[in-house]
Amino acid sequence: MLFDCGDGVASGLLQKARKVKHLFITHADRDHLAGLLQFNQLNSRPGLNIYYPKDCGSFPALSEFCGKFDPQVSGAKWIPL
Repeated sequence: MLFDCGDGVASGLLQKARKVKHLFITHADRDHLAGLLQFNQLNSRPGLNIYYPKDCGSFPALSEFCGKFDPQVSGAKWIPL
């Protein structure tokens, strides 16, 4: 489980990042969005669930951007809470 993935978290976790199955983002700060983009780029896979505030439009937009920018990034499930 990982909360509020910020800038550099993915590189700091190295191979341990692949153990994360549930990623929770509590708000759309710039560092959380950038960190989530990097984490998803490096670790997206089936079985990774990304939970985000349902009333925040940034996360669906980021999910759509990820799919268009890099079609190889897929498998993560984006879940509004």
